[in-house]
Amino acid sequence: MKSIICPHCNATTPAPAQFCRKCGEPFQAAPEQPQDPSLQNNLPAASPPAFIPLETPLHTVPETPQKPPSRRSLKPGWIVLLILLCLGSIAVTITGVVFLDEIKELLGLTRATPVAEVVPALISPPTSTRTPTPPEPPAPSPTITSTATLPPPRRLTICSATEPEDYYLYGATNLAKQHVLEAVYDGPFDHIKYDYYAVILEKMPSLADGDALILRADVSQGDLVVNDDLRVVTLSNGELVRPAGCRSSDCAITYNGGSLQMDFMQVTFSLLPGLTWSDGTPLTAADSVFSFYLNGDPDTDANKYVYNRTAEYRATGDLTAIWISLPGYLDNNYHANFWSPLPQHVLGMISAADMSYTDLEHLLLGWGPYIFEDHIPGEQISFTRNPAYFRASEGLPVFQELVIRFIGDDGNAAVANLLSGECDLLSRDIPLADQGQLLLDKQVSGALNAVIWSDQYYEHLDFNLKPVDTIVNSGAFAGWDLDGDGVGPFGDIRLRQAVAYCLDRQAVVDEVYLGQVPPANTILPPDHPLMAPSLPDLTYDPQAGMALLNEIGWIDEDGNAHTPRIAQGVTGVPDGTPLTFSYESTTAPQRIQALAILAESLAQCGFGVNVAHWPTSEWLAGGSNSRLLGRQFDLGQYAWGSSFGIPCQVYMSNNIPGDPDEVDAYGNILYPNGWDGQNDSGYSSPQFDAACNLAIQTLPGEPGYVENTWEVQYILAHDLPIIPLYTRFLISATRADFCNFTPASAYYSELWNLEEFAYGTACP
Repeated sequence: MKSIICPHCNATTPAPAQFCRKCGEPFQAAPEQPQDPSLQNNLPAASPPAFIPLETPLHTVPETPQKPPSRRSLKPGWIVLLILLCLGSIAVTITGVVFLDEIKELLGLTRATPVAEVVPALISPPTSTRTPTPPEPPAPSPTITSTATLPPPRRLTICSATEPEDYYLYGATNLAKQHVLEAVYDGPFDHIKYDYYAVILEKMPSLADGDALILRADVSQGDLVVNDDLRVVTLSNGELVRPAGCRSSDCAITYNGGSLQMDFMQVTFSLLPGLTWSDGTPLTAADSVFSFYLNGDPDTDANKYVYNRTAEYRATGDLTAIWISLPGYLDNNYHANFWSPLPQHVLGMISAADMSYTDLEHLLLGWGPYIFEDHIPGEQISFTRNPAYFRASEGLPVFQELVIRFIGDDGNAAVANLLSGECDLLSRDIPLADQGQLLLDKQVSGALNAVIWSDQYYEHLDFNLKPVDTIVNSGAFAGWDLDGDGVGPFGDIRLRQAVAYCLDRQAVVDEVYLGQVPPANTILPPDHPLMAPSLPDLTYDPQAGMALLNEIGWIDEDGNAHTPRIAQGVTGVPDGTPLTFSYESTTAPQRIQALAILAESLAQCGFGVNVAHWPTSEWLAGGSNSRLLGRQFDLGQYAWGSSFGIPCQVYMSNNIPGDPDEVDAYGNILYPNGWDGQNDSGYSSPQFDAACNLAIQTLPGEPGYVENTWEVQYILAHDLPIIPLYTRFLISATRADFCNFTPASAYYSELWNLEEFAYGTACP
């Protein structure tokens, strides 16, 4: 990649560019230098193969770029600016004409862009009317002086608990890194609650508008397709697939050779015109295609679910990209299958294997409101306003500088930093739950603004319906194998219902979550647009719970509700066995509080509860070693997230974690997803599997889309393999005069509209 060394500050800027990305000074025209062919990108941009082999190498490895020097002292460019400032004052004196745009630029209110545009003034323009003092008359060895002082730039300071491990889109993820990416990138779309909104796209594609299509393909033996279980397979005899027009397992057929037609999707994405990277290079659809290939490379540690079900993703022009699915795959989230662009002209020379190990600090280019400036480890990351931002004509971003400070996870210290003015906004990664009431009180007094919103993650309690054979004798329910089928005592739905009635979920909401979140009745949050009506009420009712226990044969022998009941005639359970089980989760502070409350409410019904908390590394360890995935619990509590559609796949029988080599009497693999399966309860229901398959294969806007999601919820509510508990809440806080902070998503940074943040006089 060609680069230009700035003659003013010695920083390097990727070519082509007209202005330095560090100091904003224009470059003088220089003769073209021949480019080293070894640095050319190896990726095809315009015409990739229909399905890229995963072993295809993506790039070559470049030399490590030099880190630009830090800007600490007065640069020659500023001397030039002062000269111009003085000359401008003379011109005002002579002609009485003020060149306002030039003065604004000299004062740092604007910077020239690669297209010679002037960035508009702030929403609240500076009130200073100071003009530069004219210089003294010329003398033999003149010394240029000026009494003009530059106003300090308006700065936004966001405080975070942690700092990013890297700046790579497909690298390690934490919230601090998401904040950085939100500042540097803007979009490509915003995920707000349960829908998507275009940012750098013309619009979100849809079936109704014709930029998303369902088409038919002729397939035959040996072709890659998605089968009835939504797995990518090579079509061969005996494979269960869905022919064209079929959306459920009810109409799936067994392939026996020859040719057949299957449905696939074609979706077109159109970029806004005029988008540029912050170095002035045009942003094109080829940058999104480049990101797609990088995502799919085996050396890239990224989710490849959609990538593996993609037949083709290519640029059809500078501003358009087309996504085509494999036959048999209809994605109800198709409108989001646009890969976030990455700057091919900068990163295209780095291999996928080396991408995570390359210092990307000064290769971090985006199209968003801010440009990465500097990272001081353990302290802060600083940014400057991007003059090439596509919303600059709206006066955005409001602030000239952005700083993300790392202040640790002490909630009390964070609130003190906010009140002292060291922070303008506290990120939600700072654990503020214990300070929730304090924040609400301070808000009432006008000292700050507390922002509490409902999470898109719902906490749920899972029953271990099918203990793993190798550990069935290790738990509290050791040997309780009803009918010898590996199903424990929770196989009796009445026992699961009794647990549901004896859980005081509202007490957790009131005591742990300050009454700010609602209990949940299904696997969707209560405000989700696909929430089913008329679901069974799981309201706390200990009398109903104890009545069910009596019906099953769990008897309160001593008349003391707080001692465990014992078995008396319970099917498959020896008489006299106490009703005692484990209730397990992670060591997260809110879960520790919640489990204590819920265990106490269960004890009042006669359940003996052994509470255990595990570090996440053990709770979610790989394979059978995981307390959760290995089903080494009786009751387990954790969270799933809900997004655009319904997340029912996690409870399908093909998603039960287990030994990938284990087969049934007919040679069928019992656990096709191995230990990566997410159905940690071991729930298996052909009725549910069929309903979930139909729900996720019906696309938004098609007949039955909403009703199919309701059917999934009704089946889960009846079978009760899990108990939805409550949605979680998230807490941020801002200075009292802060505006335009409207967090809306739990999956991404709450800074989705960072460019609009303001405070003080900059607020409407």
